[in-house]
Parts: sequence; structure tokens; C-alpha cells
Amino acid sequence: MTTCTRFLNKTKSEERIAYGTEQFARFKQAIQSLNIEKDDYWKHSNVNFFNKIEKKQPKALLTIKDKGWPRVHSRKRSDEKLTDLIAKTSEKIYPVTSVEENNLAYTLVFNNGALLLKDSNLSSESMLLEVETNETDLSNRYPKSIHSLVKQNHNEPNLMLSLNIALTALQEGLTSEQHEVFIRIPKNVTLAKPLVCLFLDDSASHEKIIIPRVHLHLEQNAALTFLETHKVEHVLLQNTFINITLEAGAKLIHVQELEEGANVNHIHMTHGNLYHNSSYYTFSMQHGSQSSLIEKKFFVKGEGANASFNGLSIGKTRQHFNNIVSLHHETEQTTSQQNYKFVLADRSRGAFTGHLKVFRNAQGVNAGQLCKTLLIGEKSVMYARPQLEIFADDVKCGHGATIGEVNAEELFYLMSRGISQKQALAILSHAFVKEFFINLAEVLGHPQPAITSSDRSTLPTENFLKNFF
Repeated sequence: MTTCTRFLNKTKSEERIAYGTEQFARFKQAIQSLNIEKDDYWKHSNVNFFNKIEKKQPKALLTIKDKGWPRVHSRKRSDEKLTDLIAKTSEKIYPVTSVEENNLAYTLVFNNGALLLKDSNLSSESMLLEVETNETDLSNRYPKSIHSLVKQNHNEPNLMLSLNIALTALQEGLTSEQHEVFIRIPKNVTLAKPLVCLFLDDSASHEKIIIPRVHLHLEQNAALTFLETHKVEHVLLQNTFINITLEAGAKLIHVQELEEGANVNHIHMTHGNLYHNSSYYTFSMQHGSQSSLIEKKFFVKGEGANASFNGLSIGKTRQHFNNIVSLHHETEQTTSQQNYKFVLADRSRGAFTGHLKVFRNAQGVNAGQLCKTLLIGEKSVMYARPQLEIFADDVKCGHGATIGEVNAEELFYLMSRGISQKQALAILSHAFVKEFFINLAEVLGHPQPAITSSDRSTLPTENFLKNFF
């Protein structure tokens, strides 16, 4: 634990480099002893990138910006282009008509995993939104979040969290880049605009690993809409960790979109703790990357807490998408719902593992899991494993999974009306997934007419599916 203490207290860069190198060696050792075929966590995941990681030294996996190493220049974007990108991202959950185009959201921009404050938008109105980086001693300011992260990984080792901790320590020891960010919403504060975290990269990150880590802490009765969008294009692996704490009565709407380059692999972990009467709603969407794994691990610790997990994965060619949800109900009178859908074409593969654990003293829990898959490709494959582990008596819990193909009669009906097969598949796929976007609009509190009107051309998913097949 001495090394962990030195790491958390951020004493000397040499110690952080030594700690990062030591942890990376342990990570490589864990890869070598990993039995992919028998390991429940990895056996349905694409782990080809492990081979490249194993052959490289830790420094070779990072974009170094310190003396003695080649300097990496950020991708050149005009302010106008970056503003347009942020606006387009925000528009996906907020109609343009409701707010001024250039003032849609508070934004934090990350490039190659490091926070770029000069490109971020934290106006004077966002003074209630506190953002700190690892330039300050976060371990002393927020010991509960930081220490629990390392302690949790010590008790239940997670391969990719270990990689994130190791490379973050190494990167910070070699450079002044800020890969770890702490965001705090104070007590009784509701932000009127969403907070957007936009993750980008540049060509210097080719065959590298980027390692952003964000701690999000909502104090009592605070409320926030948090939009997290990933548009990296060149990296070998993006290893993201989001650590969430919701205190009593806090409410968080968390929207994630992984829209990345064709050769990118992404391991995304979100861990969280939910306390008394807190509410967490999340919707994640995977498409674009070669492979991505989204893991959500939450502990429901307070009576009256509610969690809703929703996810949509749309795959084609040989893409590989995996969702793992682990939810622990530790106290009574709590609720949760897991609702995931996959649309898989060509030779794409999908996997869902939903683990729901209800502790012995957690009476009155109401929880459910559901995973539905639409297989469009003859060689597409889906693995679904909903799991219940219940130790309490007075609970209402259910789980289910369905995997099916496109209805031949429905497809024939549409094509007999002069609609091409490509358009017909887009229409049927849209009908399969549109409930997510209707529910999301309702959760955000402003239903969008574009979703229910006959002309749905402004709905992002509608246009995406038209170009998908």
C-alpha cells in the first residue's frame, strides 16, 4: 500500500513513473495468464489489441509531450469548426430551437486523452460547475472518490482499470498533461444546460493508448445532464474511466455516444455509487469503432435510489460490441432497470452480460433486465447472458433475452410497395430501436416533435440507419 499512498499523494514525478511502470508490468503479466476462452468477462470480447500492447514498452504507448520526446501538436481546428462540432453533439439531445446555437452547453474538450482548457467552454455562468485537474492535490480534496478507486481495484482487480491507473501515473510523471479531471456539482444546484465532454485525437496518437479519467460528484439534490461523446479516429485503444458519485437526492442523466474510427478499440468503464433517493439514467450508443466494450458497475447504497441503464449497439462488417452491466442492490426499497438492444448486420458480433445482485437485507427491491437483438446479417452473432443473484425474500426481479431475425413478411410488404431492400431494412431497424429516443426525449423533459411527426429526417438515428446498410 506504500506505493499506492505515494501515487495518491502525487509526491514526485519519479515515483509516479516508477509506480506506473510497476503497475504496467503487472498488467502485462495478467494478460499472459489470462485464459480468454474461460474468462466470463473477456470470452465474448475482441482482445486482439492485447497482442500489440504486450509487445510494447509503456512509454511507446503514450503520446509524450515533455522534453526529450517528440512534441505532439494538437489537431488544428478553427474555433468555428470546433464550435460547430460541439453544437452538433449537443443538438442530439437538445433541439437547436430551444437555445442559442453557440450556447448549447458547457463543454470540456479532450485531445489524446488530455483536457484542453483553452478549447473548452466554461463561461462565467458555469461558476457553480467546479472543474479541477490533477494539477491540484485531488487525493486530499476528494479522498472518498480517489482512494476508493484504487482500493476497489485492489480488492477486485479489473484488467483495464489497472491499465488506466498505470498509464495515467506514467503519463503524469513524464508530462504536465491533465488526464484526470474532477467535476463537482454543489449541493442544491441544477445546471440549466448540459455538460458535454468531447473526446478527440490527432494523427500523433496512431497506435497509442489514450487514458482519460473523469470523476463526477453530485452533492445533495444536485442535478445534471452529462453528454459524453467520443470521436477518436487513430488510437489503438481508448481506455476511459468515469467514476460517479450521487449523494442523497442527486439526479444525473448520462448520455454516451461512441462514434469512432474503423480501427479504434475502446474499453469504457463507468463505476458509481448511488445514495438515498438519488436517480441515475444512462443511455449509451455504440457504432463506428472496430470494437468497444462498455462496462457499468454500480452500487445502490441508499433507500429510494433508482437506476435505469439503456444501451443501443449498431454493428456491421466485423465490428464487435460488448455491454457488461453489474448492479449491486445493497439496501432496501430501491429500483433498477436494464434495457439493451443490438442491431447486427454482416459478420458483426454483439454480447450482453447483465449481472444483478440483491443483498440479503435489501428487501423491497424492484429490478429487471431485458436484452433484445435484431440479426440482419446471416453470419452475425449475439451472446446474451442476463443473470440474477438474489439473497433477499421480498423482491420483484425479472430478466429476459430475445434474439431474432428480420420478419420476412414485413420486409416483403415494404418491398412490394416499391421500397428498396436497403430502405426497408432501415425502416424496420428504426422501428425496433426508436423507443429509446422517445424515452430519452421524455427523460430530458422536452419531447421533440421530430420524433413523432411523419417527417423524421431530423432524427439522428433515422439518417444513420439509412446510410448503414
